[in-house]
Amino acid sequence: MKFKWADAVQAQERLTHTYLMYGKDVVFIEEVRSSGVVIRFVETGVVLTVKFDDPNWNDYRRIPPGGWVNIYGGPSPRCILLGRVPARVRRHGLYPDVATLREIVDNSVVKNRDMNLNGLLSNTGYRDLLAESYPSIDETLDRLPRRSSSAISRKFAIYRDAGGVAWLFRRNEQVGFLSKGSLHVFPDTSFYKDEVLEVSPNIAIKDLA
Repeated sequence: MKFKWADAVQAQERLTHTYLMYGKDVVFIEEVRSSGVVIRFVETGVVLTVKFDDPNWNDYRRIPPGGWVNIYGGPSPRCILLGRVPARVRRHGLYPDVATLREIVDNSVVKNRDMNLNGLLSNTGYRDLLAESYPSIDETLDRLPRRSSSAISRKFAIYRDAGGVAWLFRRNEQVGFLSKGSLHVFPDTSFYKDEVLEVSPNIAIKDLA
């Protein structure tokens, strides 16, 4: 049997109570037994025991990816940035101690305090992240109310401030402001132009003096 760890005991130490990708689905590792891995599908809550060498594990290489996630079900549009702390740890998957959740408040990216990791990964917006299904810049500008945020890709999000100005963020960093069909970038963020054009090929990008 192909096995990534020395034995089931080591696998239990590395995997238990972490999140991994199983095929195209995010799963929570409930328990590791000698007979296999007990997983819970985050989206549906279904619990199964699967073999260690199930091909859906892809040799345990795939950890749930990070990026901006649109959160559905709240009083107003918002998005949360899922990140991972760059640290040497014994456990293999994603779990709260190594995950960071941040959001845009008053034009700053700050720590989110009202959602946990499981709530984020089980939100419909995380399924959209996995599919890389996001609204366009124009769609977002048309519907985004003031003091609200929306992701337009894993890397980029838009925040509309109290004055109605729409600001573009690349992860934690403010890139510039948006108007219909145009992005006005700061001198020290103009090197993100190519990445912005990958998301919105027809947008006009203008440098701010």
